[in-house]
Amino acid sequence: MTTLAELMLETAEKLGAVARRGVATGGSATTLVDSVLDEPDDYLTGGTLWFLSGDHVGLSAAVTIWVNSSHTFTFADPGLGALAEGVFYAAAHCDYPRWLLIASVNAAMREIGKQVTEDISTTTVSNQMTYTLPSGINGANLKRVEIGINSTSPVQYYLHCFWRVVNDTLIFQAGSEPDGGYTMKLTYEAYPAEMDADTDELANGYDAQRVAWEAACAALRYRIAKTGGQDRLLAAMLVDAEQKSAEMGRRYPMRRMMRTPEFHYWGGG
Repeated sequence: MTTLAELMLETAEKLGAVARRGVATGGSATTLVDSVLDEPDDYLTGGTLWFLSGDHVGLSAAVTIWVNSSHTFTFADPGLGALAEGVFYAAAHCDYPRWLLIASVNAAMREIGKQVTEDISTTTVSNQMTYTLPSGINGANLKRVEIGINSTSPVQYYLHCFWRVVNDTLIFQAGSEPDGGYTMKLTYEAYPAEMDADTDELANGYDAQRVAWEAACAALRYRIAKTGGQDRLLAAMLVDAEQKSAEMGRRYPMRRMMRTPEFHYWGGG
């Protein structure tokens, strides 16, 4: 699965913000040295580092300072010990800091839309008409209710059509209550939890390239607003990113689900 750190790097690449992919010639718990890198002081200060190999692989860090004379990045200690010589890394400049990349990825997922999610945490109880819905599920986003036919894996389900939701309580029509002891599968649409840790994984249903292009759009809109909308290059970049995002949307649309129609129960048999 694609992680937040990988999405941030992909977004930075699309923004043209990755200034260097290199190999560390030294380091410590809070520094990375690249004796080959020759950028002005502070050019990379406030930017982002990604560790692409070694003990720190899969992590990123905000650059607190870049010093040209010592060819040294300084960053907060991730608690993994000294950085080894030979570690591959990538570095982005300060126009798109780490916090902005994280915020842009999360904004992208909200813009793309909700995901179809399944919850199987509820077990039916004999002769019970009402069930409190699990956290995050409500009458507005619940699309389908299914009841297990068997209790051993793999569980097969049948579609239940005689239900409604009142005040976050699932209510089965009288006479249609499912038998007890079976898994209830609730299908609903919701936004995934926000990603904030490097190792957080992209939720199912979202295409990584689509998210990265939409995140690039979000980051560019922030930069345009911050610069007063006068930068023609940023405006042109945003037009291109929006076109790419729209193309990805056509290629990788989000799954949608219609709500099961409500029927009146007339009795079984």
